Amino acid sequence: MIFLACKPTRGKHTYLLLFPASAFPYPALASFLLIHGYDPNEQFSNYQTSLTLAVIGGWTTQVRDLLAHGASPLLSCPLHAAVVKTRIQLLTDTRLGLITLLLDYGGPIDAVVQEELPRGASRRTNPYCRTALHEAAKAGNLECVRLLLESGADPTIKDSNGDVPREKVEDREGECYSLLRRAAEELKGSASQGGKAGQ
Repeated sequence: MIFLACKPTRGKHTYLLLFPASAFPYPALASFLLIHGYDPNEQFSNYQTSLTLAVIGGWTTQVRDLLAHGASPLLSCPLHAAVVKTRIQLLTDTRLGLITLLLDYGGPIDAVVQEELPRGASRRTNPYCRTALHEAAKAGNLECVRLLLESGADPTIKDSNGDVPREKVEDREGECYSLLRRAAEELKGSASQGGKAGQ
């Protein structure tokens, strides 16, 4: 690419270069911009960051590079995006790899994401007032549910509607629902045993 021959000039809208470099398969350009000091945590008007765009695209190389250059997994819900917003055709192993990578860099596994709602909107209808485990359960993604549970996600946390993750699962006879129910029961059992031991 001819424009890589010179150092890019950073200005008010640095996302005009770093955002597309992260959202599309341009890992060399994204790396070049990050090396030259582009802010990986700058947010666009819809509050998305380069990290979230790279996650949505399923571009593992850019995600790893952004995190290594200080991109925060706390901004713009990249963990939630890895569970439900990545490209439909994304391989399961790639999706799980993105989730693991974000968790390794401190992604908040039990964060209940709250977005600012438009005037007059109900919090009950806001799809982002859930944990990543809620999102995986609603999508019926057994592998994501299993990974999140194994990584320490709490299956008893309620979303803004008062629902725990298993209540988002459509198939109440399936393995996903059973896995979440068992995990919740085990967690409550452990808490109960811990309480008795402390008495």
